[in-house]
Amino acid sequence: MSTDSGLRPGHHAPTLLRGENIIIFSSDDWDSGLKTSKYHIARQLARHNRVLFVNSIGLRAPTAGARDIGRALRKLGSFLCGARKVPEGLHIYTPIVVPFFRGSSPIKAINGVLLRLVMRWLTFRLRLFNPIVFAFLPTFNDVVGTLGEKAIFYYCIDDMRGYRGVDLDWFSREEERLLLRANCTISSARQLTEEFRARGYRAYYVPHGVDWVRFRTALDDDLPLPEDMRDIPAPRLGFYGFLSDEWIDYPLLKRMAGEHPDWHIVLIGRPKAGMDMATLLPEPNIHYLGLKSFDQLPAYTRHFDVGLIPFGINPLTLHSNPLKLLEYLAGGLPVVVTDIPEARAYQEAVRIARSQEEYIAQCWAALQDNTPSARERRSRLAQEHSWEKRIEAISEIVCARILV
Repeated sequence: MSTDSGLRPGHHAPTLLRGENIIIFSSDDWDSGLKTSKYHIARQLARHNRVLFVNSIGLRAPTAGARDIGRALRKLGSFLCGARKVPEGLHIYTPIVVPFFRGSSPIKAINGVLLRLVMRWLTFRLRLFNPIVFAFLPTFNDVVGTLGEKAIFYYCIDDMRGYRGVDLDWFSREEERLLLRANCTISSARQLTEEFRARGYRAYYVPHGVDWVRFRTALDDDLPLPEDMRDIPAPRLGFYGFLSDEWIDYPLLKRMAGEHPDWHIVLIGRPKAGMDMATLLPEPNIHYLGLKSFDQLPAYTRHFDVGLIPFGINPLTLHSNPLKLLEYLAGGLPVVVTDIPEARAYQEAVRIARSQEEYIAQCWAALQDNTPSARERRSRLAQEHSWEKRIEAISEIVCARILV
């Protein structure tokens, strides 16, 4: 599967970006516990460039709930640490803004001034002159375009209008500002790319990649069964990732558990704020194991029998490209996914279901296709979609736009 970069046929990929100053304005936090596309892109770029990763400014207004308060305190602690270097070879910075600013012009203006001042100071301190900027959300619009950028790229991985609680008017207006300012857009879903092009913007399609070397270890027979799965009998049908009900079809999981009490559904990840997993899923054969470190995931993959992507079908998921699909495949798992467009690119290796009945039937079929040779075949397919190859495609796009 090509990345549809939009460059000339036969154009050879240039040398990877090297020696550049790069700022990534992220849509999530480095220490969120989920290693999202921003983490992988930043880590790869930091191998040959100076990279500053700026943690997110939230799209939704915070609540007084314990989870949001805890997140605010963690952000404050990270902010007080300043720009810190992490083992991956890049710097991380957490900005602080006054919440609830979108309805108050004076506070919004103050936030903008403070962000510009601190970012200009950071670019000077870290010597990030004439940076290449990747903005994953328009929340940093008051800064983007003020740093003497060599180039600006809007890197869109989700249709944020699909999230509940997002101010749609504000987002549409600010996204338009970013689109007009950017050299071009890079999207991880073909549908997003086509919609940007239909609106008259230059857009390139680069699907997500996979840390193949890490997840390939799931084929190792010696990987021990994780302690918290020892009382969960096989077959184990597993999912890891963001467990928000905006993404996951929980009625489907409950139906699976009810119709197949011998199946054990294992969920790993972070639920949305306010979700009580024990109350939501009282079924005895659905097991929520909490959030695990990225390094632990191959061991769970090794002892899953099927990798689940039970997304509900909605505007958010239809514009998504789930990282876990390739992670499951790299670990050799048979994968069952609801019918989202990006899954169809891998239809020779995954099972796609268009209804609850079909999803359950495909899970049964996947359980029969879990031999060592089948696992090896799926892992080899995923190797062709490594993050290293995706960074080559991104480098090609960036270099082409810089030279325009």
